[in-house]
Amino acid sequence: LPDYLARNFSLFRLEATYQIREDLKDALARVRAVEREGKVHFQGWARMAVPVSSFAVTEVRPPNLGQDCPSSVTADLEYHVGGFQPQIKMEWDELRQHDVLFLLTI
Repeated sequence: LPDYLARNFSLFRLEATYQIREDLKDALARVRAVEREGKVHFQGWARMAVPVSSFAVTEVRPPNLGQDCPSSVTADLEYHVGGFQPQIKMEWDELRQHDVLFLLTI
């Protein structure tokens, strides 16, 4: 039984990682980012992919005992959805503390 649970958990993690990867690839294809004069411009758009206006790390906690990475990182993020439809704006406004966002550098 423990071996079955461990393999099932491992499979669940792999499937979740694959789904996240596919979602990111889809969003990147939709925004059609191009570089002009040293700046990135977006020729398309995606429902849940927007440019970040400002980003600042506000707190980095030390690693837990035996770990190398920080135990937590807190940041302030600002984005604008002014040109979106009201329904899409509402989805962005529903984001709350502890929601997971993926930040990509293009």
